[in-house]
Amino acid sequence: MKAEESKRFHDLWRGDADFRQRFLEQPEAALQQWSMPGEASALHAFCVEQNKQGNLQLAGLDEQPGQQAYRAHNKEKRVWLKNLYAYEFGDHAFSSWRLRQISRFRTQVPDDWADRNPHIPFVVELTNGCSLSCPFCAGAAKSLDPSIPAFTATQSFFEGLISRLQQKVGLQQAPGVLYFFTEPLDHPEYEQYLAAAADIWGMVPQTTTAAWFRDEGRTRRLMKLTEGRGMPYNRFSVNSKKRFQQCLKTYSPQDLLHTQLVLNYPEAAGAPLYASGRGRQMDNTIQGSVACVSGFLVNLPLRRIQLVSPTLELERWPKGYRILEEASIANLKDVELFLQHCHETRFNSVLHGRSPLLLRSDLQLQQDNNRWFLMNTYRRIPLRPGEKSIIEHLAKVKTVDDLLEYDIPGLSANQVFNRLNTWWANGILED
Repeated sequence: MKAEESKRFHDLWRGDADFRQRFLEQPEAALQQWSMPGEASALHAFCVEQNKQGNLQLAGLDEQPGQQAYRAHNKEKRVWLKNLYAYEFGDHAFSSWRLRQISRFRTQVPDDWADRNPHIPFVVELTNGCSLSCPFCAGAAKSLDPSIPAFTATQSFFEGLISRLQQKVGLQQAPGVLYFFTEPLDHPEYEQYLAAAADIWGMVPQTTTAAWFRDEGRTRRLMKLTEGRGMPYNRFSVNSKKRFQQCLKTYSPQDLLHTQLVLNYPEAAGAPLYASGRGRQMDNTIQGSVACVSGFLVNLPLRRIQLVSPTLELERWPKGYRILEEASIANLKDVELFLQHCHETRFNSVLHGRSPLLLRSDLQLQQDNNRWFLMNTYRRIPLRPGEKSIIEHLAKVKTVDDLLEYDIPGLSANQVFNRLNTWWANGILED
């Protein structure tokens, strides 16, 4: 099979339960229905086994016989994306803060979730609210405000804003994005913002859209624009089986070779739906967060900037991300003042004697087989000798100096402070 044919098969298997069942029973007929070429026997045997194991994502498909082109395509994509998100920051303070947020999130979620989160350093939303009203929206986006500022009215501020964000974190090539829990194609001039950002950031931002079906011509032009400017890997969110079949009938396997289909409907073998945002009201969701920013979140129409990071503390942060700082930004001077404030109060923050001490709210002290752990929904962090006593004393104190006045059995004051610093760096303590 060609790479695009293998990808089409993979999308069909995940997205259409009827195709999946038919392929298991009549593999040749199932392939012919979608004009898929190739010998089905080896592929069929692999899928039968994976179906028995419940692996509906078909992990390992590209390692099967006849999948050499697909394997090469996936390898190239993994390398490309790894390089895309291999951030190098000129600002050491911001980099240290962001690494602490990454470590914090990693102690809340399974490894594969942690590995997939790019912790983008800054994003800009071009609209206020979203027109799609997806019932599972993890960010609980409000209805779209029809008052959408024109590109010409905001161009100067937008370009100054993203230039300053890039300079603040010290990125030479800055792959931010122009949406968060909003629909990028809701803005009629989204493509002009893409081009303006590319001129400053050195590359065109990646696009994830759930409105790909509204205007096929526009969607195709967007795909051509982004690929022509060095961003081949965009994503279509697909929210129903009907839309999934429409997508595959509208776009050929070659059209979708570089486009990831994010399947968000119950019968699909897609990513799980999380109990954050509007998803908290749905059945069959799991505790999780799709928030992917550890840095600055800007809403351009509201002229609002926030410092955020992902979290699973959903009772306190129901949208799956913490808001650590927030300000209105009427002009670029306001942007500079906010960035400086974050630098002084957040990024340059270190643990010292007067630092407040508070254990993260999702962590509980528990014992298992005579060992003590800090545990939450997905993780358990083993404690070393003496650390249980430190945890127990945290509830009695307010600052580091307060804690150091206590005698912790088996640990000197310096050792206690070193343990606190390690927990601080790993996001175990509130920051």
